[in-house]
Amino acid sequence: MNESKFTQSIMRKLPKEIYKWKIMNMMQNGVADSYFSGPAGDCWVEFKYIKAPKREDTLIKPKLSALQLKWLTERNHEGRNVALIIGSDIGCYIQPHPSFDKPINKRCLRFSNQQVVKWIESQTIG
Repeated sequence: MNESKFTQSIMRKLPKEIYKWKIMNMMQNGVADSYFSGPAGDCWVEFKYIKAPKREDTLIKPKLSALQLKWLTERNHEGRNVALIIGSDIGCYIQPHPSFDKPINKRCLRFSNQQVVKWIESQTIG
């Protein structure tokens, strides 16, 4: 699997009442990958897909560009809901706060794709 297929696998499972926008903006670098909205709110999500490390204590630093980190941090400071969602072959990690460049380890990859869907639902339809 790759980042695009991972993102699609999440978006396909979201209910129809959630507005979904897969963003591909060549003119504005750093913009989050996706935007979701519904009656309870909205959120901006940057998706990353990684190969899970073999060892539990190996640190994984998400590969965000400086512009992606800046964009997400600025939107967070404006009060927007933003998240970094990391997918892998063993599980996912949801990081909904501004410390997006904080390293994680294999134990953090404990959420299923369905739990990621439920988190997006909680942000958008309650």
